Amino acid sequence: MDIAALAQWTSALQALRPPQQRELTQQLASIPPITIAGKQASVLLAPLPLTPPAAAQLAQTVYTLQDALVAIESHPSFLPGQVVYDRLYQSLSAQGKYLVDHAPPVSPRTMRRRFRRIDGFLPLAPHSPGPQFIEVNQSAPLAISFYERARQALAVTAACVPAVQAAGASAPSVLDSPSLYAALASWFMDAAPGRSSLTVAVSMERGYPAKFVDMPTATAGIAQAARERGVELRFVLAQPPEFRYQSGRMTVRGHSFDVLWRNTVYLANYDVDIADYQAIRYSPAVVQQNDLQAWLLRSKELFALAWDDTVQATLADMGVDVPALRRIMPPTYSLAAAQQLDWQRTHRRQDYIAKRCDDGFGQGLVFGHQCTASQWQALLAGSRGQDWVVQRLVPVTPVEVPLYTPGHGIHTQAVTLDCNPYTVGGTLAGVLARAMPTAQQTAGPQAMNIVAGAAIGAYTGVV
Repeated sequence: MDIAALAQWTSALQALRPPQQRELTQQLASIPPITIAGKQASVLLAPLPLTPPAAAQLAQTVYTLQDALVAIESHPSFLPGQVVYDRLYQSLSAQGKYLVDHAPPVSPRTMRRRFRRIDGFLPLAPHSPGPQFIEVNQSAPLAISFYERARQALAVTAACVPAVQAAGASAPSVLDSPSLYAALASWFMDAAPGRSSLTVAVSMERGYPAKFVDMPTATAGIAQAARERGVELRFVLAQPPEFRYQSGRMTVRGHSFDVLWRNTVYLANYDVDIADYQAIRYSPAVVQQNDLQAWLLRSKELFALAWDDTVQATLADMGVDVPALRRIMPPTYSLAAAQQLDWQRTHRRQDYIAKRCDDGFGQGLVFGHQCTASQWQALLAGSRGQDWVVQRLVPVTPVEVPLYTPGHGIHTQAVTLDCNPYTVGGTLAGVLARAMPTAQQTAGPQAMNIVAGAAIGAYTGVV
């Protein structure tokens, strides 16, 4: 990352006179806040500028991982009874297995074109190994509107305070951050090529508040991006009980639809009939974005497989470049492999995190620094279940960034950043950042999410 450009932008904001700060604050307050569980997220007021070599490297690593995912899933041997399939399948929860068991077949083209968010880090220290990815979300990626609101905050900052853009010739344009709305509009338009209007049913599961914060704003933004290209994209947001499948006709809230955008997870805890919705999402007749089979390779067991020497030859036979994959993933171990490591001398539990393979959204995480030695050994022995992996933490260097916090105004804070590329239709479509204040990590690293205190930003210079 271009730290000098970031520092110039930050210095220009710090130099604003009080009237300028008030004007900018008023403009930022007009952007709808990101609120989850009563917590309003801060947004970064400086772009996170990638240098051209770093942008090219990030894109290459994203495509390396995507190529590996498609190579595994599309290989003829990727079937029950084969070691890679079985280890991924057995790492899933009962609900996850149920989804995979009922998944209609998908083509290699669909596998490549899935909407994904790949979570990781971009180490800033000199001679760092480059981007390091820690998990893949290809079942129902979120924070779509959060990323776009971060882009909007950057645009407001640049427009309201022109001196910021003049902070230095190397300061990047905020337009260098791609529009995720535009990429997703193309994704839906490509699902039904040649259509001038399209209705998309968006299924959302109750009990998952982030969806209800993100999706209404996101779908409005995607629809506007499609409208600018002459296509009317209509979204109908609904919960599973609101779908009907009668006499071969699929409807949602009384509307026929062309595409199902599946944003449900397990369909648990419904005390009403959802048989129609289940029939729709298990039907090969419906054009479906975020297909059910995607669940299999979202398992964190994928990362343990990449680091397991006993399956290296199998992965290579499936077309996976294992050495390249290991360069972009921190060492990750199944519990069986982790039990064989020397946690007294060569490995420090404080440098590792345990993750449940089929959890997400900040759940199912245990940091080594939160455990005593005996608690860590008990976890490795399966005291919390066998469906866990142990992954080395990625060292991250703090940086100073300017932030806007609703109700608190503009301020500068030291944070650690993560790096979360989106791919849409097989192409890199934007890179989300979450920024966790270092003041909240005095005891050690913690989950980087809004509820825990993370701010939202966007990387620029993405190619």
